[in-house]
Amino acid sequence: MERKNGVTMYLRWPLPPEFRRITQYFGENPAFYRPFGINGHEGLDVAAPVGTPVTAMHAGIVTVLSAPASYGRYVTVEADWGLTLYAHLSRALRDGEHVQAGELIGYSGNTGGTSTGPHLHIGVKPKPIDAGNGYKGWVDPLPLLQEGERMEAIRKEATGVRFEIEQIVRLRQEARQHHDAAIAEQAMAERCQRQADMREEALVSTRNGRAYRVEGLLGGPLPKDWEG
Repeated sequence: MERKNGVTMYLRWPLPPEFRRITQYFGENPAFYRPFGINGHEGLDVAAPVGTPVTAMHAGIVTVLSAPASYGRYVTVEADWGLTLYAHLSRALRDGEHVQAGELIGYSGNTGGTSTGPHLHIGVKPKPIDAGNGYKGWVDPLPLLQEGERMEAIRKEATGVRFEIEQIVRLRQEARQHHDAAIAEQAMAERCQRQADMREEALVSTRNGRAYRVEGLLGGPLPKDWEG
């Protein structure tokens, strides 16, 4: 599915990674759903124990609702492109608030007359609403969630590559600094050596026809005949 500007839309999974077991796909069980005016299941059911954290699949405004005969306690998150639905919750949070993708909006449950066990019903209804699509405008969430997984994998890979590049740059900068410091230190050592050689050459006494070099003075007193 594509948005109006041609950008492929994707959604973030609303449950933790360990909960991906789909118990009912979009469009399944047409005989059960046709009495409700739709061609089959209008969403995606994912098994999850009661109390499992449910997070927003995208950014938008939260609305907490209740439909005891069907969805039970549920939440919608609405954005400019459409809305997503999270049904059969045990608890719903953040009513009227703007949330970002990944923020907690409730906990899974088993509420509502159509729930046959603890799970999360996921619905997606893009704008403009296609009321004639046989599902009252609802579309299959699974391709959007799979695209979200693919994008998340790309982000993680890009983050890893970026980290490695940053480390390479840092190490090269440190190597350059150490190299420059070593050159400077070598230059200083050579300059000190030259100065020492010059002083040693200058430090010659010709008194009484004798010459004293630095080596002869190290570790001992000045000669007695070397008077200042």
